[in-house]
This record gives sequence, structure tokens and C-alpha cells, in this order.
Amino acid sequence: MKSKFIDSFLEAAADILHSTIGMEVHPATHRADEGRFPVADVCVVLKIHGDQNGRVIYGFSMPSALGIAGKMMGCATPLVLDEISRSAIAELGNMMAAHAASCFERLGIRIDISTPAVMDGDSMESLSLSPDAQAVPLLADTNEQIVWVAFEQPE
Repeated sequence: MKSKFIDSFLEAAADILHSTIGMEVHPATHRADEGRFPVADVCVVLKIHGDQNGRVIYGFSMPSALGIAGKMMGCATPLVLDEISRSAIAELGNMMAAHAASCFERLGIRIDISTPAVMDGDSMESLSLSPDAQAVPLLADTNEQIVWVAFEQPE
């Protein structure tokens, strides 16, 4: 079930990135080592409750997060991740998770998502994953890594 779950979150992330900012992305052919989340400068963390429980984490490099925030706000790329940029990234994570939740609902799997928490800098030190978590990168056509999607379920 975990593979189906992360694949649904990957598909939702790709759909939302395309519909909101016109970015085409595709999953990398390799998955990260289980339990190892790649280095990310900014993460959006959402808790999942319902028929399946766990956490989904969207991890961005700072340049990707700033570029996406600028496009979502309809302005130039911000130079720093300020409060409004953080809000745009949080909303992106919320839209991706909500899209996945509606897909699961059509399959008869009910999940609820928490309010997104944006983490960066020192707050990233508290972010850890269970050893069986899965992480998959989404790449742009240029093979630039845009976002990592990780999912973990409690035992």
C-alpha cells in the first residue's frame, strides 16, 4: 500500500505544479534509500489521518522554493523566504495533499490532512523519518530536481 500511496502523492504533486505554475515534472526512475530523506532547504510537512495514517513531506531546494513562490504570487522570484513566500509554499503543499486526498476518496480511501507546516533552517534539525520511509524526487525536463516527496507510515 505504501508504494501506491507515495505514487498518488507524486501524481498529485505533478498535477498541481503543472496546473498552478505550468511546470512539467516527472518522477525520477530511482527512489531514495529507504529512511533517508535527501537534503532539502525547505520542507512542507503534513500529517495524514484516516484509513491510512502517516506523514507526507515535500522537500525543496531554496532556489526551487523561491522560484515556485514567485510564480504562485505572480511576481519576481523573491530573494529570501519571507512570510508571504512561506505561505505560498505552504499553500502549494496543501493543494498537492488535498488533490491526493480527493483521488483517494474516489478509491474509497478516506484521509484527512493537517495544516501544512513549513520548515527551513534550524527547524529542519527536528525533521526525521522512520527507517522505512520512502522518498522520490520529481524532476523538471532539464533533470533539475524540483521537489522530493516522502511518505512514511507508523508501524
